[in-house]
This record gives sequence, C-alpha cells and structure tokens, in this order.
Amino acid sequence: MKQSPLSKFGYLLHIGFIAPFRSYERFLVYIAAIIGSGSVMAASFLISFNLFFYGPLSLLGYFVIRFMFANLFWLPYLLYAFEKYKLRHFIIPLAIIKIAALGLFLSYHDFILTDINFTKGALLAVLNIIMSATFWLFHHRLMIEYLSDDNHGNDISVAEFALNIGALIGAVAGGWAVAAMGFTGALVICFVLMIAAIIIYFHLMARRPLEKKPFAFFDMYKTIFENISRSSNMIVFSANHFLLYFFAPVWMAAIGLSSIKTGIVIALQSLIKFLASPIVGYLTNRNKGEETLIGATSKTLGWLPWLFSQSQILLIPSSILWFIGSHFYNVGAISRWYKGRSGKYIGASEICRGIGRISASLILIPLLYYSHDMFFVACFMLASLGMVSSKVEKRFLN
Repeated sequence: MKQSPLSKFGYLLHIGFIAPFRSYERFLVYIAAIIGSGSVMAASFLISFNLFFYGPLSLLGYFVIRFMFANLFWLPYLLYAFEKYKLRHFIIPLAIIKIAALGLFLSYHDFILTDINFTKGALLAVLNIIMSATFWLFHHRLMIEYLSDDNHGNDISVAEFALNIGALIGAVAGGWAVAAMGFTGALVICFVLMIAAIIIYFHLMARRPLEKKPFAFFDMYKTIFENISRSSNMIVFSANHFLLYFFAPVWMAAIGLSSIKTGIVIALQSLIKFLASPIVGYLTNRNKGEETLIGATSKTLGWLPWLFSQSQILLIPSSILWFIGSHFYNVGAISRWYKGRSGKYIGASEICRGIGRISASLILIPLLYYSHDMFFVACFMLASLGMVSSKVEKRFLN
C-alpha cells in the first residue's frame, strides 16, 4: 500500500528524532558528546584564533603536528590498546600522561603562550591531543557498540548533531571563560568538562562491559587499501572538514569577521544540521552514496560566489549550503566505517582524516596569508574534488 506524503513525513520524523533516543545507552552517548565536544571545540577555538595573530608558521606547527600525532598515530594506537589490554591496565598509564601534560602546561604556560612559533605551536598541539584523544576514543568505541542495525544512519546523524551542539556551546563558553578567567583558566575548564564526559562513558561501560575485539596495530593501515574509493572519499571529506571546522575561526578572522559574527555563523550551522538530520539519516540507511554526493555538491555551490567576491554578506547564504553539505557528507562518509563495528575500521578512518587534514593545512594556511583570492579558489577546487570522490564511491557502492 502506497504511503501518503503525511505518513512519509511522520516516518522521517520518527526515525530521525524519536528512534535514536529510545536507547538509554545511546542517549547518554549523545549527552557525553555534547559535553566532550564542547570542551574540545572551546580549546581548539581558543588556540587557533590566538595563533592567527602569530603568523602562518605557528598555525602550521599547531595543525600539521596535531593531525600527524593525533590521526596518524595516537588515536589509532589508543583504539588498538583499548581492545588489547584490560581497562585498568590501559586507563591508569593514560591518566598519568594526562596529568603530566596538564602539569607541564600549567608550569610553563607563560613561556608557551608568548611569541608563539612553529615549535610552540607544535607543543600546544601535542598537549591538546593528549587531553582530548581519550574522549574521541570512547565516543567512537561506544558508538560502534550501540548503533542500531536498521537505523544506523539516524543514530550517527544525531551523534554528529550532538557534537555540533557541543561545539557551539564550547565556542561561546570559551570566549566567555577567557574574559572571566584568562586563557589558561579557560583551558583548565575545558579539561574538567572533558573528564565529565569520560565519566559518563565509564558509567556506560560499568553497566555493560564491552566485548573486546582485538586486532593487530598495522591492520588499521592495511584496511585503508581494502577499499580505495571509500578511503579516498574520507581523505577528501576530511580536507573539506578541516576548512569549515578547525580552520574556520582563522579564515573568518582574516576576512574581518568579529567573534560575535563567527558565533552567529556557528549557531546557524547547528540549526541547519538539526533540520536536515532525518533526511540525512534516511539516505545514509539506504547506503547508496547519495548523501555524500549531495553534500559535496552543496559545499561546492556554497564556495562558488567566493570566486568573485569575499564580502561578509555572502556568509549567510553560503553557510546554509556549506553546513547542509557538511552534515550530508560527514554522516555518509563515516557511516561506511562504523558499519565495520570494529576499532580497526575507525582507526583506519582516523588515518584517512589525518592525511586529508594535513594536506589541507599545508596548502590552505600559506595561501591564506599569500592571497585571499587564491585561497578561495583552492576552497572551491577542494569542494569540487569532493564531488568527484563521492561520485566514484557511489559507483562502487551500487
């Protein structure tokens, strides 16, 4: 029997906004995602916005070393170690490393945050990753555990929206915390919030211990070559994601955008992703690659006007296209890795993220300081490359 348009609309609302929350465990994962992402985004926003004023070398030191350390080694290693060792043998050394990193920053923060160069930017990157990687480890591992089989697209879509809400709160709260407590005090608050998110994850693991799924460390690197179209699309997506997430505060500052206007743009992103979430989840459940191609196309259209003008007025219409595209692309790309239900696949996806983000950093950061026109041409070309890689992956899925 053919469904009426109203019935189809009701079905989309159900699978998008109700079904993902029917699991107590998933609900807590979403709450932890908001808290943890808030702390991660606040710290990242504060550091990257501050580094812009020290020139391209400080930004290259921070971003390139961050992605090399985090995505190519540290987070894959944590995913491997989590499956191999007992939790208490794994978490105690990790806690000691975190405390040592925090102590190092608090002892030498005046030196680290003064006249920041490539080396100090790299040091900030390593300290930031040591603090935040555990959150991403538990987020990914518990998402694998609690994804539903029949509605995984919407489960992932809601999780990504929760991360975005956290990022919005973190960006706003981070600015307030700096004004109230200074840069160092704000980063300490970020660390405390991250611990709160990790406590929620421990509560979930205490309720139902996770089944270990061990794998060899280099299996993650080999997995990249098992499906070249999937890996290539993840690399291109990650380069685009760097541009609109990690690097956004920097290039928006470069075109003269104030922190308040930047906050409005980020808030618009959250609203758009919320409205698009059920459709994104529905298409992702179909697993035909439609969502990533739609996402890449939308991003490309968003960058098109910037080839002719870099007016701040363009931010509102372009942001709508960018953030619709970002949500479609993000959920679709990562869903293919989550479906493997193993840390091996998530580790491989993180390596792909690292390759994409490092490549984008090395190209876009120098271009921003050299020529705004060339920077925005590169942004358009990068989004267009996403259309090509999405089309190729879609072909192999079908």
